[in-house]
Amino acid sequence: MLFSEFEQNELDISSFSLELFTRFNNESQAAYLSRSVELLCDILHTRLGLLADLNRLKEEDFTVDEIALIDEIVLQAQMQCDSSNANNELNLSLLSDLIAYHDRGELGSSMDFDTTQRSRMFFDIQYAKASAKRESYWNTLFFLFNTSSTRRLAKTMLDGKKILLFGGGRSKLNVELNNHNINPDFLLNVDPFVDNLEIDSDEVVSFSAADSKLPSVLNQKSVNQVDEIWAEFSVPAYLHETNKIKILFENIHALLAVGGNARIWPLKVSGVGESSICRARKQMLIESVRWICSQANYELNLFKSAGSWGMVLTKLDKFNVSFTSKEVSLKVKNISTSN
Repeated sequence: MLFSEFEQNELDISSFSLELFTRFNNESQAAYLSRSVELLCDILHTRLGLLADLNRLKEEDFTVDEIALIDEIVLQAQMQCDSSNANNELNLSLLSDLIAYHDRGELGSSMDFDTTQRSRMFFDIQYAKASAKRESYWNTLFFLFNTSSTRRLAKTMLDGKKILLFGGGRSKLNVELNNHNINPDFLLNVDPFVDNLEIDSDEVVSFSAADSKLPSVLNQKSVNQVDEIWAEFSVPAYLHETNKIKILFENIHALLAVGGNARIWPLKVSGVGESSICRARKQMLIESVRWICSQANYELNLFKSAGSWGMVLTKLDKFNVSFTSKEVSLKVKNISTSN
């Protein structure tokens, strides 16, 4: 578990100190949300059992105290805090053990990709649609739970933001976000494999996120740098050419504005087993993350959702002081026991 001072059978709200949910100095929003959701999951597993599928919880499934705790997390997450890249080396060293494989074969057309989940929603899980019964953009890229207060948090995070969606398929996120009074500056879906779009689908840029010409193509559409890049079960999991993984991260670096976030889930590469090509793809992903962290002052955060690991890369504008040794120790315990 995340901390040793509590026994498993004591992990409920009455035994938790709210101080554990206090945001650390120089703890970024992404780092805080990842840490706080782990704490909250400990509480929920105690009440619901270790086998409970927390991804499928609805707001009405929480107790009054749990909702109050989520509200407190939202308040803490909206505080203005600096970020720090002090944990980058630790997180980079963990990547090799966290990257998994995804085997769907080589898909090369809109029809091929229509056999996968291509209409995932931002907030709502879809109980009748394969993997989407557990996954949404919000719970895999931002925060595991969807409540009225977390939707308000989403509004503060996304209003006025420039957003690129890598491999969004037949997404209709603009419509859904607008229905929740969340209004990005724009949201573009970069996907080369989408035919016959429905009228309310997100605008598609028919180009690969792993093509070196992508920044130039977007520049022609007056898109230079963006605040958010989302890759939700798209790249790198469906990239077969190893060098394309490196190009993907070069494009992220070129397109992400200072203060912006690149959110990637899951941390998977194409293939199955430990063949030489699978190992090469995995190593390229590790090297590409290390490369981008060396190009500018990025903060790398790792998190787990729906059984898989993901990452948030935040482009910072200055170097900040390190976390305390206690904070680093908590993070090491969390990752080593959750993997």
